[in-house]
Amino acid sequence: MELTWGLILFSFMVIPYRLIANPAQSLPDLIFGRTLLPAVTFVCGMAFFIVIKFPHSMNDPTWIQTRG
Repeated sequence: MELTWGLILFSFMVIPYRLIANPAQSLPDLIFGRTLLPAVTFVCGMAFFIVIKFPHSMNDPTWIQTRG
């Protein structure tokens, strides 16, 4: 779920914003340096937060609503 939300967020919000804000930047640098790295950080941060905040959610199947 975190991966899906991260892809949606960064595909429909971050990439168009970056294209409008700095149209002179090269596309590979825009996608990898300015979008992909923050997207990976975002998804890993969300997963890390869930594991720290709800440690039993990884073993108990009733916590699926928290994990996504």
